[in-house]
Amino acid sequence: MQTVTIGPNDAGQRVDKFLQKNYQNLPVSMMYKAIRQKDIELNGRRCQISDRLREGMSLPSMSGTNFSKNPAGIRFPIRLPAARYRV
Repeated sequence: MQTVTIGPNDAGQRVDKFLQKNYQNLPVSMMYKAIRQKDIELNGRRCQISDRLREGMSLPSMSGTNFSKNPAGIRFPIRLPAARYRV
């Protein structure tokens, strides 16, 4: 898995603000849920929303997901209305 190393411009930011800035197509609710459920690691340790980034820290890259490439973000399945039958 690739990692993103925090540079001097991003040092001092909270984890959630960094993710919002770098992955604009990531739904905010999904990001906060991933942080709450401890799915996002910072330097190999589980992080919290209030954690601040320091220069040289590493976050796993989300480059393989739809959030960095697909401008439409997540595509939900198309739901067609139920067919109406005459009784």
